[in-house]
Amino acid sequence: MKTQFAKQHPEVVRSLRKLSGRITTADMQEMNYEVTVQHKKASTVARQYLRKAGLLK
Repeated sequence: MKTQFAKQHPEVVRSLRKLSGRITTADMQEMNYEVTVQHKKASTVARQYLRKAGLLK
């Protein structure tokens, strides 16, 4: 992430810090599978993951 973007969007930085170290390789592989093979929307898959991880209500 570019420094200028991070300065302009601190909320994105905070959100990414919450995810840091939480998404496992297996999680990412499963999400990629759902999007590329099952043709689910990336936003839907991400939302489901965040809810499951307790990061989104």
